[in-house]
Amino acid sequence: MTIRAEVSRHVQMDTALATGSTSDAEIGLVALVMPVIEDWYALEMSQVREVVAAPRVSALPAMTSTVIGVFNLRGEIVPLFDTAALLGLGTMPSSSFAIVVESPLGPAGLAASGVPEAVRFAGPGAESETPGTALSYALGHRIVTLLDLQMLLEPDSVGAQRTLQSGQAPDDVK
Repeated sequence: MTIRAEVSRHVQMDTALATGSTSDAEIGLVALVMPVIEDWYALEMSQVREVVAAPRVSALPAMTSTVIGVFNLRGEIVPLFDTAALLGLGTMPSSSFAIVVESPLGPAGLAASGVPEAVRFAGPGAESETPGTALSYALGHRIVTLLDLQMLLEPDSVGAQRTLQSGQAPDDVK
């Protein structure tokens, strides 16, 4: 099954939850799991707009280290964020997939270093202390951390990452 078909199937499950035709307990948390360097992170499926394989990214001069560049998605210019940099894990050597989500400022892409997969977390998650994340789940032999999209892509948070990585005090950033 293709990633697009998996996303569509899980969106249908989210719709069933919203209309009350099934319960949260029956479904569990439906998420898209993506590799980021050597770690695994997830987004709630309802937050995922689509997955783009091998986006053609154009770099922009003078961008923060959290922005890899921009790509054209059917006429819409979408910024591609370095997910590892947003989480304070360094920078990603490459991004073979972009997970497109809606941010407070419009569509945004989160870089994934490998093929994302749709999953269902059956049990409760454990709290995560990493900024920009919410919960951690066991998934087979992996620990998967759920991203807090609102916190991760909040405009002030993206700017704070630039400040931390450049070594400048907040008042020095223009």
